[in-house]
Amino acid sequence: MNNVNWAVTGTGTNLANAADFGGTLPSGIVTFAANETSKVITVNVSGDTTVELDENFTVTLSNPTNGATLGTATAIGTILNDDFPSITLAVSPTNVTEDGTANLVYTFTRTGLITNPLNVNYTIGGTATNGTDYATITNSVIFAANSATATVTVNPTADTTIENNETVALTLATGTGYTIGTTTAVTGTITNDDGPIISLGLNYSAISEDSPNNFIYTFTRTGATTNALIVNYSIAGTADVTDYTGATPGTNQTISFAADSATATLTLDPTADTTLETNETVILQLASGTGYTINTTAAQTATIINDDNTRNQQGTNGNSVLLGKNYSDYLTGGTGNDILNGAGNGDYLTGAAGNDTLTGGSGSDTFFFANPNLGIDTITDFTPNEDTIFISASGFGSGLIAGNPLTQTQFILGSSATSASQRFIYNSTDGALSFDADGNGLGTSKQIATLSVGLALTSEDIFVG
Repeated sequence: MNNVNWAVTGTGTNLANAADFGGTLPSGIVTFAANETSKVITVNVSGDTTVELDENFTVTLSNPTNGATLGTATAIGTILNDDFPSITLAVSPTNVTEDGTANLVYTFTRTGLITNPLNVNYTIGGTATNGTDYATITNSVIFAANSATATVTVNPTADTTIENNETVALTLATGTGYTIGTTTAVTGTITNDDGPIISLGLNYSAISEDSPNNFIYTFTRTGATTNALIVNYSIAGTADVTDYTGATPGTNQTISFAADSATATLTLDPTADTTLETNETVILQLASGTGYTINTTAAQTATIINDDNTRNQQGTNGNSVLLGKNYSDYLTGGTGNDILNGAGNGDYLTGAAGNDTLTGGSGSDTFFFANPNLGIDTITDFTPNEDTIFISASGFGSGLIAGNPLTQTQFILGSSATSASQRFIYNSTDGALSFDADGNGLGTSKQIATLSVGLALTSEDIFVG
């Protein structure tokens, strides 16, 4: 019988140590029985989750007994690492402007073994479009040998498109030779630096000061609406703080857009009074500021029309609202779609250009039409045998004679003329009042007004002047 000692020691550049064998370097004695020529030594290693290089150890035989001698006294073993590196992901900076020089840099870091090259996969998400909002990136990154980090650079595309801020979200995906340390998406933001365009609109260009209607200035932003925004403006004009409520004249005025809102409004309510004065103006103009550009460069003017101790009110360019008093008023619209209300007593209403809304109110009212090419006015309260439609002979022509009511032969109830002499057609079904320059000739009729349906309208209700 022969005995031989054996012992394990670490060897090489990456040598195994006691921790790799459970805390103690293994050793022991091998006993050969008579006529036995081979024995097996089992070296148990300790499993771990440490990402590390392969480690080497040597088994050395020594001290044979009873005349035995050693042939090959050493053998080298290798503990192969089976723990993969863990990959984490971060982005810096987290926000960049689309037209700026900075880029979103996503850094992939591997912890543990870095000796060999490594290909790591990821997915691309977010609201930005790969290849459109930023230069195209692939779905994987390669670690160079002996490198602990790899980077993916997202270079935003400079443009002039007004849009919301957009995101680029990278998420680590499974692959060979690594585990995922960062399990959630890592998001960078491309900040839009093309500010929204601000436009300014006004519902009415003129309002009688005692009218229940108000001036409404509408600020509209085109483009990105995600964030709240403050827009500057100024108010000038001849009206002062006593003439309206809702705003204060002067510079350095502001209005706020709420987040996700495309519009903001400013309402000015003319102050009703009994002061005899000239018409007064409110002139609002957009002013430059941060985070937007101005589309409407011209000032928007609202005119407060004096309606005290005057029977004449005249609209302006744009949509006007004229309200008469309880006496005979002369209300004349401007170039827009106007609202004229005579209120009490017999009033004289001229819509002029545009599709106007005319209300005479109580009393015998007159509605004047200068020619058939000024739009279609709506008369809300025309009463046959009380109110009058006044037609300009010179403006309409076609054989009309000034100074007399329309003749019976020049008027018809129906949808179209049936004789060459008929000039005005009232359709009691839809309320349309139309003018036909040549009766049932080659020309077509043209609607000039809309009245209530079912009226007992006759030629006597239309006067030619």
